[in-house]
Amino acid sequence: MNDQNARKVTRFLMESKYTDATKVLYRTNLGYWFSWVEACGFPLDQLDQEHVAEFLEMEHPKGYWSQASKYNFAGTIKAFYKWAYPEITHPITRIRVRKAPVKPRPFYKDEEIERLLDSFGDTSVEIRNKAIVSLAYTTGLRVSEICRLEIDDVNFSDLSLVVLVKGQRYETAIFTRETAQYLLDWLSLREQYVTDARVKNVFIALWGGYCGRPLTRHGLRGIFYAFTEGAGLERGSPHRFRHSCGNNLLENGANELLIQMGLRLKDRPTVARYTSGRNLSQLRKHLPRASAAPDPLLLFDPSRRPNPNMPTFKSRYNKT
Repeated sequence: MNDQNARKVTRFLMESKYTDATKVLYRTNLGYWFSWVEACGFPLDQLDQEHVAEFLEMEHPKGYWSQASKYNFAGTIKAFYKWAYPEITHPITRIRVRKAPVKPRPFYKDEEIERLLDSFGDTSVEIRNKAIVSLAYTTGLRVSEICRLEIDDVNFSDLSLVVLVKGQRYETAIFTRETAQYLLDWLSLREQYVTDARVKNVFIALWGGYCGRPLTRHGLRGIFYAFTEGAGLERGSPHRFRHSCGNNLLENGANELLIQMGLRLKDRPTVARYTSGRNLSQLRKHLPRASAAPDPLLLFDPSRRPNPNMPTFKSRYNKT
């Protein structure tokens, strides 16, 4: 990428309100884009959506394209051209890339979260981690939102907090009295580790040269991996706790609108992404005449069948 285009990208990112992580991603993506444009010798004022499509069909700089990568690259390029040409609808902004289909996401059940909370001891690290788990599970905060949450953002009088979410908008989240108690337990210890009064983040690192600094996204992921495995659960990221929040809200009877509000989602269709991990067995009790159906255990356990000659699934389909 030549100096002129590099300066444009820098201005674009400086004038935007994206998070630091998004700015790093956008700078990388635009670096690949402009390097390709310059190598091909295309005039910048004659680029359109067909050039973007051609770019997305070439070999990926890291070896391969996933559908998610194409979607993210297209979004980056469109955002830049909307900024660069505010007075017109630039042809590149018309590019449409299909979003990657979302697989059902795994989530933790309420009893697993309870087991995890019970596994923490009384050291400063464990008291902090217990507060993080409870907050992540009851509010569904994203990893970056947890990291940048500041003390002044939390209101203990009405059990709520204000957070800057995706799309650069502020939203309110609510939490439980239990979470409030875990947060207060941690905050009573926090000050002894803070070496810079300018650090207002609720959660800080407690080790080595990083002690007293705000937690980073990568650092927090490592913490989640460590304590989920340590409690005997399947290894999980912070985002798995967000999906767990959504699924357990549904389990507790919340409708889609309430889940959208609770997770601060921009639209109703997105709710399906956060509740897609639910087992179809949850539907069984709602089926017509479900109460008239026999105990499903009768199909597998001969000793529980009223008629001993009633075939089991095994004898019916595997006649060996």
